[in-house]
Formats: sequence, C-alpha cells, structure tokens
Amino acid sequence: MGALRLGWDTRGLPRGRTRGYEGEEVGLDKAVLGSGGTFAWSLKKRPTLVFIYNPHTRADISSLYRFESEGWFVASSRFCDLVRVDVSQVKDKGTLELYKKGGTLVLYCSERHRYQSLSGNKLRGGQVARNVAALIQHELGRPGWQAITKMADLTRKRVAIQTRKQIEERKLIDPKTGKTNAATMVRIRGLSQELKDLEQAEHGLLKRKPGYNPHPTHAKGKAKRGD
Repeated sequence: MGALRLGWDTRGLPRGRTRGYEGEEVGLDKAVLGSGGTFAWSLKKRPTLVFIYNPHTRADISSLYRFESEGWFVASSRFCDLVRVDVSQVKDKGTLELYKKGGTLVLYCSERHRYQSLSGNKLRGGQVARNVAALIQHELGRPGWQAITKMADLTRKRVAIQTRKQIEERKLIDPKTGKTNAATMVRIRGLSQELKDLEQAEHGLLKRKPGYNPHPTHAKGKAKRGD
C-alpha cells in the first residue's frame, strides 16, 4: 500500500533455562506467552500475528511481498503486533513438526492464547482480514470488519498525505537563492497536522469498547493449523 511498510519484528524462538548453558528453545505458543527468561519476547497487550516462513522458499518470500501490497492485510496488521520466525533456524521439535514447511500465519489474542492458524490459499489479504476482523470483534467489542474498513481508509489517506508532504519538502528550499519558501512551509505544516489528526483517528479504532471484557474466562481459541 504505497509508502507504508509493515513493521515486522524478526525473531528466533527464545531459550529456556534447561539443557545446557544456552538452554532449550521454547515452542511458539510459549514464546508468545513470554517464556524464555532473559530471552523472552516482549509483546504489547494486544493481538499478535506470527508469520512462520522459510526464506529459502519462493512461495513464502512472495507472501511477504504480497502482504506489503495488499491493502486489507496492511489495514488488518495495524491492530496486531507483527512477528516473523525463520523456520529454518528453529530447533524446537514441536514447532518443527507443525511448521517445518513454513508459510503459516498464527493469530493470538491479547491474552496470548492461540486464536487461529492460516496457511496455503488462506494467506491472501482478504482471507486474513476476515479472520482478524473476528478477532478484533472479540478483543474490542465492536464490529471488526467495520474497524478494518475504516483503518484501510485512514491508511490510504495517510499514504497520500505523506506523499504530498514529501513533494512539498523537496520544494521547501529555493535552489537559486537558498531561502525557505514561506508558502511551502505553510503547506507542510498543514499536512503535518493532517497526519497527526489521522494518527489520533487510528488510535481511536484500536481502543476497546468501554466496559467490555473480552476474556472473562480466559478461554483459548479452538483453531488448529490450516483451519
């Protein structure tokens, strides 16, 4: 989606305190839960989307590039922490048994329980967005698809304004005189304010409905790989 890039955090599975000095790798679910001692993942208190991929597989690399360009995926990702794990570096047997072929997105709720797994044809942006929409509704207590649609609209506007701002910034200094163009500066300030307003609107979409509790019983999601 234009100039906006996804904020993937590339991580390896953390190691626990058993089996030698470095410890044994913990599984993916435990990594998301925060196991691993000093090597534990530090995630925000919101849903997490983990992409397990093989960088030596063309299909997985194509998926990463496609995620960047699919508007629905970009909009959905704004509601989640994004983590990608290189399966070729994984040693944990349980994780390898499930994901040795790579190419799987695993969604976790804010309580760090597995919510859904997607692979194959379900990695398309629209399919991912529908699953994230259900998770958003569960987490925030408001219509998930409506929230994603609004986020997609705000994201498109933000990319357009960022592009206009970059164009204006290139015209700010007169190349002949070296002086600042006052009118251009006014336009840049106006665009900067528009970006701040959009950021506030985006934060509003990420807020939970007042009084809503998504985890009264801390129930786990029922999805398994490939669902």
